[in-house]
Amino acid sequence: MKKFNLLTKTLLVAVLLMVRANAWADVLPTPVYFNDFSSTTDLTIVGNGVFEDDADARFGKIFHNDPTNTSAVRTNYLQLPSDVLSHSATSKEMTIGVWVNKKSEDSFWFSPLFAAYGAAPNNGNTTPMFVCETRGLLQLNNWGWCDFGINDGTPGTSYNDGTPYVSTTWLNDGEWHYYTVVFTTTTAKVYIDGELKNGWTVDGTSNGQVISGLLEHGDALSYITLGGNQAWTWNDADPAFGFDDFAVYDAALSADQIAVIIDDKLNYDYIVNAVDGSDNVLKEIATGKVSKGSSATVYYPQYINVNGTLYSISANGSYPYYGTTFTPDADDYVKKITYTNTGTSVLYFKEGEDLFTNATSTYFASQSKMGYTSNSNSTTYVATTTLPAGTYTIHARFVNSNASTKTTNFRVGSENIVYTYAVAASSQPTVSKEFTITEAGTLYVACEGSSATGIDWFYITGTPAYTVLGDPYYSNWGDYSVNLSDKVTLTPGQSYSYKFVNNNHTAYNWDNYIVPVYDGETLKLAIRADFWENVAGSNSGCAANIVWANFISDMNGATIDMNLTYTSDKYFKMQTNVTTSSSSKWYYNYTSPSALTADEVKVALGANWCWLEVIKESGAIATTNALGYTTFSSINKLDLDNLPTGLKAYYALYKDVSNDYVTLTEATGIVPSETGLILKGEANTVYEIPTSTSDATALSGNLLVACPYRETVTADASKYVLVNNSGTMEFQSLKTNGATIPTGKAYLNVNSGAGARLSILFEDEGVTAIKDMEASYNSGAQTEGKHLENGKIIIVKDGVKFNTNGQKIR
Repeated sequence: MKKFNLLTKTLLVAVLLMVRANAWADVLPTPVYFNDFSSTTDLTIVGNGVFEDDADARFGKIFHNDPTNTSAVRTNYLQLPSDVLSHSATSKEMTIGVWVNKKSEDSFWFSPLFAAYGAAPNNGNTTPMFVCETRGLLQLNNWGWCDFGINDGTPGTSYNDGTPYVSTTWLNDGEWHYYTVVFTTTTAKVYIDGELKNGWTVDGTSNGQVISGLLEHGDALSYITLGGNQAWTWNDADPAFGFDDFAVYDAALSADQIAVIIDDKLNYDYIVNAVDGSDNVLKEIATGKVSKGSSATVYYPQYINVNGTLYSISANGSYPYYGTTFTPDADDYVKKITYTNTGTSVLYFKEGEDLFTNATSTYFASQSKMGYTSNSNSTTYVATTTLPAGTYTIHARFVNSNASTKTTNFRVGSENIVYTYAVAASSQPTVSKEFTITEAGTLYVACEGSSATGIDWFYITGTPAYTVLGDPYYSNWGDYSVNLSDKVTLTPGQSYSYKFVNNNHTAYNWDNYIVPVYDGETLKLAIRADFWENVAGSNSGCAANIVWANFISDMNGATIDMNLTYTSDKYFKMQTNVTTSSSSKWYYNYTSPSALTADEVKVALGANWCWLEVIKESGAIATTNALGYTTFSSINKLDLDNLPTGLKAYYALYKDVSNDYVTLTEATGIVPSETGLILKGEANTVYEIPTSTSDATALSGNLLVACPYRETVTADASKYVLVNNSGTMEFQSLKTNGATIPTGKAYLNVNSGAGARLSILFEDEGVTAIKDMEASYNSGAQTEGKHLENGKIIIVKDGVKFNTNGQKIR
């Protein structure tokens, strides 16, 4: 069975992003010496050499040694401060790096890029010494002598770690190159442009003592130069090279760290984001890098689907052309492309190049990221998404610059062609087509192939017959990490349940539902339908009686009753009863092999390349409406003494159907599961209602009926639903039409016929009984508040009478 560990992949991506974003701060140590030659303090030019602005703006001010190209020996070089060489006091490591450009010099071989001596060198022996040669080899005499590769490019076998590299061709192109030498107490390595060219390993004998001598007594090398001072009596010319960004680190840099230095010098990273009119990021369109000072061209889509809302942008060229060219002026440069909300809700959106072979010509590349079929004059169907039964409209844009008419087909399932469109020659039509399907199926698309024809994009609007969780073909494995249902918090002893139909495309056993479990934002468990816990990467804790050979087909269309529990001793359990489409029954249960440590976990129902029809869902999450109200019920016992601040719970205790009102009484304490409630709090606010495992007390006489699962109520004059009537909350009768009560809601049952609407009175607002209202009005006091007048509720405010709809009574 093939398994995928999303957590490992996610962590790797996060690490790579962190490395790039914090290159200098976290990945690279700070140089103990650095000079980009923008300042010449403590620098001495010996012989011929100049500080000049390089033609390549990325390098700015450089040191150009011997620009007259006199080919002198030990005459032209730049002398650096005497204390630049340093090493780690603990690990005794060191790295030297410098950018080098050949410039006009043509004759060099042993010529030194960098040299350090105990004193100004002469034609004889001057020791101690350390020289980095142009050809990529090293000479070192510090408390011992060692030529790293000097003897005709063949270092002694006792310290050779790889094939020696002896070359100067790396400079022949006249471009800038980065040279690095890295020392530890046992190794010497030479990198050119970040690639390891020479690597020598030494032991604790004389060769090792030479490196140790450099790292422990580097302060003895007090005459330090760039571009000259050939060692000993050889007469290689001082090279007329350009140098920039000379750096010394007291650490041994890795190849990855050297690559960061090179990338930071040469390139700018950029990000192209689609944003709305308020600069909120809708989607990252592209990322890349471009040579500093150069421009980048990025094509962007005409439409973007953001959580079912379609955003668009107009063409800015004649093709039409959807693209932008920009020149980054800093690293991590952000380019914003502003999109407009079209107000269209979409079920699915797809770009052509995500379905077919990408276009290569400018004509197609600029068609808002055009794609097209690659097999000329053939029809190849590509699966896109799975649609439940329902009525839909496909909106699509086609392109055909071919001389003949081409055809695009959409179908659901293997035979049902729902849409055939003939694209005329040299046209770019945008068309729509409505269709209805009575059974769920996979939507396929195909175009007659040609390098000049294709589909730009298509999207689907319409009404499914039921709720779809997730986009089954949105991306690769692991879509469940983006929760496709609301996370539900469970504390020890609490449970949550789902009932849903699982639909897949019968291709892979892991493309079914999945249950992720989080501690905060950390994914702790991911229980897949194919008897696998993805985070642990094993099936420990899974138990099922399904016949494995039938698993994929049996899960397609299966109804699942699922209960999730965080036990009092902090084990996580999933109990699942499955009824297949052929009415076979089996179970799949899971218990975490060990207890979790969290005081609460968050669970969710996810879809992994499948779609789910959720029939029932129970829990303790409530969302108020624009007036701050909602009905509510749960399969859990609720702790109403610890509601979130600003939220109150009520139950319906008293009604007077002849006078068209009902009184709501505040509910407190622990109430049983499946208790109907009305919650009142802040407008449009999501509240998490605390649950309990303690003993509960029923709300005697409660007229609210709980619907912990979705329920259809037929037309009945005694049943009412809570509605917002022009800014006033009231109960509306179901006398004429029934209603479907969503999961976790409640309705009112007054057990006898009444008016079309019932007003709401709150007992805790001072109205304790209908007699008080009548007495207040009949006494003539007519104080502020609610009263009865001729059997109808009125509201007195500032001496003026209003009805319950807020209309003034004349």
